[in-house]
Amino acid sequence: MRKTVLVSFVALALAASASAAVQESPYQASPTRHCLISHGASRGARHLTAAGRNGAFGFGEPYDALAWNASGRYESVTRTSTDLIGIEFAPSPARGLASERRVRHILHAYYGYSATWIRRHLMRRANVVVAAYTFYSPLTAGQRRLIVGCLRR
Repeated sequence: MRKTVLVSFVALALAASASAAVQESPYQASPTRHCLISHGASRGARHLTAAGRNGAFGFGEPYDALAWNASGRYESVTRTSTDLIGIEFAPSPARGLASERRVRHILHAYYGYSATWIRRHLMRRANVVVAAYTFYSPLTAGQRRLIVGCLRR
């Protein structure tokens, strides 16, 4: 009798941990990209591969990223986008959190940005870190809603 109860309890615990692991599965770049394109955000959304990108994000691990020029405009002289938003997909939620902390630290310690500025330009969901790379244009509420709504597993 005790053995049956113990086996049932262990099986229940394993099922609960497996369910939690499924719920924490990281978001993927490709389905998110397709969603952004289908919602009209394709002005500058393009998929960047992880080839050759070491140390810049995810502590040297391969990662996927999307770069979105939200306004579709470019500076006339340098031809750089005026509203670049980076959506970076870490290998796991734990790496996403670690990367967000690292980015926050770098922005504050090396560039002197305030906590308010960082909060307006940076957000994270599970394994995804989203950053507005332009100084003057923070993430708008509409951009945040669209990105969060388009995150796909």
